[in-house]
Amino acid sequence: MTGNGAYTEFRTGSGYLLKEQLRAILRHPWRYLGVMRARLHDWIMATLGSGLAELERVAHRIANHLDAVIAGHQHDVPLGLAEATNSQIAALRFQARGHRDPEYFKLKILQRCGLRHNPWARIVL
Repeated sequence: MTGNGAYTEFRTGSGYLLKEQLRAILRHPWRYLGVMRARLHDWIMATLGSGLAELERVAHRIANHLDAVIAGHQHDVPLGLAEATNSQIAALRFQARGHRDPEYFKLKILQRCGLRHNPWARIVL
C-alpha cells in the first residue's frame, strides 16, 4: 500500500470518528445545557483542525447556529414537523409567485399547514 492510501484511510477514520462524536453529543439526554454547549464547542474546534472540508462546513454551520441547536435540544423540537412545514412553504411560495406582504404570507402558511393552534408554529414563524 502506498503512503497516500494510508493517509486516505486515516482521513476516513477521522471523519467517521468525528461524525460519531457529533451524533453522541446530539443524542445524549443532557440535563445541563452548559455542558452540551462545551461539548459542541470542543467538537467544533476538533473538526475545524481536521482538514476535512465537508465536516468543517458542518462545524461552521453549527457554530453559527449554536444557540438554536441547544434550544432545539432543550425543547425537543419535532424535526418531522419542521421538514413537512418547509416543503409546504416552498410549494405555497411557488404557487403564489411571491407575496408582497410578509404578514399575509405567514397567515397563508399557518392556514395551509394546519398550524393555527400549534405552539411550535408560533415560535418558528
